[in-house]
Amino acid sequence: MSRTPQQAFAGLDFSSGRLFHTEDLDEARILCGRVFNPHDLQITGQASRLRSQMDHLRLGRISLNRLTWGAPVRVDPDRLATYYLVSMPVRGRAQFNLGGELTQVSPHCVGIVNAAQRFRFDASEGFEQIALRIERSAIDA
Repeated sequence: MSRTPQQAFAGLDFSSGRLFHTEDLDEARILCGRVFNPHDLQITGQASRLRSQMDHLRLGRISLNRLTWGAPVRVDPDRLATYYLVSMPVRGRAQFNLGGELTQVSPHCVGIVNAAQRFRFDASEGFEQIALRIERSAIDA
């Protein structure tokens, strides 16, 4: 029987790594960009308010990150370059654009982003994910 990301990480205290809880778009973009990389972040659709939260647990050359924006957003990091990303949605949906190919991610379909591919995505208001960040050097080793 397969487990959802929420079930798989149920015993982990993400809040011990609270990086931010904010309604400020620029603060969310800057602080999230310190863990991942600088990126464009825009609220889309009818939402006028962000309710973003991120928890960050570093484990050597990998990290587990729980992240939500609380609004429909468009995120454009361009290329990840130095790391790979495995997005394991807990709730909501996102559409990943990986090198021009569209992939729908949800609690039933994870998204995997390679380090060199052009990447951007649109996330629903309810999108929440556990994002595994793996340094490229760890994969190469």
